[in-house]
Amino acid sequence: MPRTRRSRFGATSTKPSVTYRAADGDGRFEGLSSYIVRRSRVHGRGLFARTPYAPGDLVGEYRGRVIDAASEDETSSARNADPSYTLLFAIDDQLTIDAGVDGNSIRFINHSCDPNCETSVEGDRVFVHALRLIQPNEELTYDYNLRPGDPAESLDAYACRCGSKMCRGTMIDADLLDSLPAHGRPSARSSA
Repeated sequence: MPRTRRSRFGATSTKPSVTYRAADGDGRFEGLSSYIVRRSRVHGRGLFARTPYAPGDLVGEYRGRVIDAASEDETSSARNADPSYTLLFAIDDQLTIDAGVDGNSIRFINHSCDPNCETSVEGDRVFVHALRLIQPNEELTYDYNLRPGDPAESLDAYACRCGSKMCRGTMIDADLLDSLPAHGRPSARSSA
């Protein structure tokens, strides 16, 4: 019978506590939770693979309370002074998922300019899939493609810390960034 286990970060798993054995030769292990929350070199806490993921594999669903985009600023998740720490996922211009309420561990996936995951929206749900082969202990990342709501906001507030060789220096959406005048763009960061 499955047991619910809770980590110190609130991540839960209802996988059975059993001896793990390989399942159908794909490298996954039956009964093993597929990711874990740990400290991240990118930012705060991150989500790390516990099992391999093949390209296209479902990592999980970004969960939380679905709210009207107009009320984003009224949520406790929006009041964090650090814009690089966000629990709000814009589904479209009208709806947003607030992972600060009823969210799951997927909210700990950090941004990267060279991500190993991508998101897809289906109605009012957001799913995260692997873009490429991901090995156990590798941090799971996707490109946040942020679009600041206030054009007067400093782009420096959205500085990227991913450290990839492809880092564009910001978590701002690459297409939006291309539309900015050159003097308004942040400079790319080295991966040093």
